[in-house]
Amino acid sequence: MQISKKSLEIIPHDCVVRLFSVYDTLKSAEKKAADLLIEDPEFVRTSSIAKVAQRAQCSEPTFSRLAKKLDYTGFPELKHVLGKADGERDFTFYDGIQKGDTTDKIIEKVFHSAAQGLEDTAKTLSGKRIESAADTLIHAQTCLVYGAGDSSIVARAIQYRLAKLGIPIQFSEDVAFTAAMAFRLEENDVFFAVSHSGKSDPTLRMARYAKSNGAQVISITNFPASPLARISDVVLLTAVFSELIYGENTSKRTAEMCILEILAECMELRGKNRIHMNSAQKTDEDGKA
Repeated sequence: MQISKKSLEIIPHDCVVRLFSVYDTLKSAEKKAADLLIEDPEFVRTSSIAKVAQRAQCSEPTFSRLAKKLDYTGFPELKHVLGKADGERDFTFYDGIQKGDTTDKIIEKVFHSAAQGLEDTAKTLSGKRIESAADTLIHAQTCLVYGAGDSSIVARAIQYRLAKLGIPIQFSEDVAFTAAMAFRLEENDVFFAVSHSGKSDPTLRMARYAKSNGAQVISITNFPASPLARISDVVLLTAVFSELIYGENTSKRTAEMCILEILAECMELRGKNRIHMNSAQKTDEDGKA
């Protein structure tokens, strides 16, 4: 999904972020409405809902549903916020790397995307959800963390960071082993899933195994309406939409690692007694072994 500089001058940045986060989950008629909003926000801002729906070739209720999915009360509020974009900000929104870009341009784009992703994630991330995840992990009997592909880098970091806090947590890149462990999780256990898209098949399968046995599911994902987000008890959202030539990028992992650091610090502050008790018990057991 591409968006022009002219549209970025009319659509508030927070609205653009929400559009990107839900676009892939929209129904076909809702995508027509979203496409018109992206292509000609000035027309949407100055026209009646009847004219807007007619041009987008969708129904009036479709535009109302889109507005609500963008966290507005309805079409009137969506119209009201258009044109209120910050005129002083840089209107480049996740300018993807293109073949032919110079090295200096690549440096500029990569760092801009990383900074933009961190800024947008900070605005999107919910403190209450962090606290809920922290409390759930502190009181977990055992925890299993998994991420497929490059998400495994973050999953391994989660295992290392939380283990240092005394949390009983396991991680393996072996799909069959992790699936078997997920199937054994029970009530008071936690499955911690990492998936940028929220659509990773093995991650979803394991989350469903854990959920079916009563375990809590915590996820880090970029898309609030993704299959993983829908089955999770606690969703920790990133907001990174950079596009690189080969699909891989560090911006999403940077935001995910920042969430891990926030979560670990929050756990340390909220559960010092239990965490230190777990750490002392583990040290004592290691000494006896």
